[in-house]
Amino acid sequence: MMSMQEISDMASRYGVISGNMSKAELIRAIQRAEGYTDCFMTNVTECGEASCLWREDCLQGMRESLATTKLSPPVIAKAVPVQPAKSKRAKLESESSKNSKSTSKKRNPPQP
Repeated sequence: MMSMQEISDMASRYGVISGNMSKAELIRAIQRAEGYTDCFMTNVTECGEASCLWREDCLQGMRESLATTKLSPPVIAKAVPVQPAKSKRAKLESESSKNSKSTSKKRNPPQP
């Protein structure tokens, strides 16, 4: 299990400003930055991410939470990776590539 300082250091490497975030909020911010579903400690009782860095800590926390509450069990869901957002640079390069292809077609019309 990582200390709060280690988690905060990891978050800063992803550009996440921890401020007054709780441990769970900070881990979910890291999950989003990595391109995964931000599911840490969000009533997930069955996790499909066997290699998740946070899995054991999350499941242990969920067990403890269930033991101390008299609420009905959480909804069963699976963590699903999401496509990471394109960086600004990647978007610009993609648009530039599309524009150059369309302009090259206009400059060189087919010969009869």
